[in-house]
Amino acid sequence: MTGSDRSPAASATSAAAEPGSQDASETAVAAEQGKEEEELTAAEAELRAKEIPFVDELFEKLKELGIPTCTTWHRAAHTIDDWQKIPDLPAGTMAKNLFLKDKKKLDLWLVIVLADTRVDMRWLERTLNVKKANLRLANDDMLFDNLKVREGSVSVLAIAHDKAKKVGLIIDKALVDLGDDGRILCHPMSNHGTLPLRLGDLRRYLEHYEVVPQVLDITGNAVTAQ
Repeated sequence: MTGSDRSPAASATSAAAEPGSQDASETAVAAEQGKEEEELTAAEAELRAKEIPFVDELFEKLKELGIPTCTTWHRAAHTIDDWQKIPDLPAGTMAKNLFLKDKKKLDLWLVIVLADTRVDMRWLERTLNVKKANLRLANDDMLFDNLKVREGSVSVLAIAHDKAKKVGLIIDKALVDLGDDGRILCHPMSNHGTLPLRLGDLRRYLEHYEVVPQVLDITGNAVTAQ
């Protein structure tokens, strides 16, 4: 696992292009990347390669906005359960992301909620004025077409790619209540990385893209265990 503001693949590529320019940390990144790539299937490797431009674009934008970053790179975390099992993650509150659609109207929402919250979809339907049983997860193609990210790599940061303003952003009140200095953990457009992000910095990021999130008390209205 590594802490760096560049994707491991990008670091490895740079090192290969400039022999002798690596420091110890870059060498370690490249070595770890090589080991991990050996374990990927051909399909996973191809998908990961397609993520790299969006990852690097994200870090360039965060730098431009003066938002500090220190990303931990690790094996792929396809689910929240996978993510929670990764050791030595940075400090912060883990958030899960749901990309939802109204199957009749084709309205879209990106919902950011506490990782352990069991979202009450019926409550959310009523709150969003969606007819019963019409609110569901959108497919991977629709996700990529709108947010340029694939299933398992979604995060609030992907909302920057909603150029057509088709996606409504919803943030759980429980996350907002962490305050500006609270940190959420999110994927930097790739589920091979974890980025701790201050809520105050997230607010600045959203303002830059003129995104006004809707804050809903999703955790306060969650499904309770029987």
